[in-house]
Amino acid sequence: MAGIKSIVCIFDDNEPIDFCGGCRGGWKPFGDPSKTLQENVAELAVKLHDLFGDRVECRYIDITTSAMKNYPEIEKTIHQVFLPMTVIDGVPRLHGYLDQELIINTVREHLSKVK
Repeated sequence: MAGIKSIVCIFDDNEPIDFCGGCRGGWKPFGDPSKTLQENVAELAVKLHDLFGDRVECRYIDITTSAMKNYPEIEKTIHQVFLPMTVIDGVPRLHGYLDQELIINTVREHLSKVK
């Protein structure tokens, strides 16, 4: 489908995933806790592509690398939030967890507004 492509970026520090931060109550993360967050984001990217086709691209950004230089606005705020942080088209949307269904719903809502 031609048109606007939305970019979903998941920013993280590539540290081991802590699925029990003590503050998330009954929250259930998606993915396999034996995998890295980067591997779980790759699975999310496949799911987003299955649902939205070429309208969405999903990227994993390791904040400890020079890749952050491409995101100066995010670089200013990344240390003020809990990781991982989900950014859609440059706008921080979620932080502190990676919830596949919430990200999908957020992307769906975002795409409905940018038609």
